[in-house]
Amino acid sequence: MQLKLASLILAAISTVAVAGPAPSIAQIEARKAPLTCGNPSHAVPLYRSFNGPRLDHFYTTSSTEHQNAVRNLGYADEGIAGYLFTTQEQRTVPLYRLYSGGTVDHFYTTDVAERNNARDRLGYTDEGIAGYVYPDAECGGLPFYRLWNGVWTDHFYTMSYPERENAAVNLGFTREGVTGYIFPL
Repeated sequence: MQLKLASLILAAISTVAVAGPAPSIAQIEARKAPLTCGNPSHAVPLYRSFNGPRLDHFYTTSSTEHQNAVRNLGYADEGIAGYLFTTQEQRTVPLYRLYSGGTVDHFYTTDVAERNNARDRLGYTDEGIAGYVYPDAECGGLPFYRLWNGVWTDHFYTMSYPERENAAVNLGFTREGVTGYIFPL
């Protein structure tokens, strides 16, 4: 009987010694596979312009298209909104571009259902993919905020939190969250 008890005690001690202490949360997190992100050097400028008389913000990665809007379509050059990808990179999602000629509004979204609703029910034309953005901040992108002004019928996008707040507090825009995550200037 004493031999059995001694054997059980030895077995329990060796099991504890072999197993060791449980790993900490930090140790478990460190074991995760490294995050694979797109190459930031592949990101290109997203040009921003605004047509005051028509109350429309317009964003494009094409400098030719941007210059045409500024020179021929009444848009003012507002510089670069941020940097995104023109081709799919690791972990990126499409940023869809739509346009409503009836309300004169450019609309950008990463949500396929939202794109389809705007196209099928709200009179927008699907103009394809404006670029590729991150769906979250995990790869170092910063928020690209989306706002809406129902009086102007204008979607407005910015990386600037103070600009977002000014548009919401002083210009009648409603905050609609984050469209995606892109790189700053």
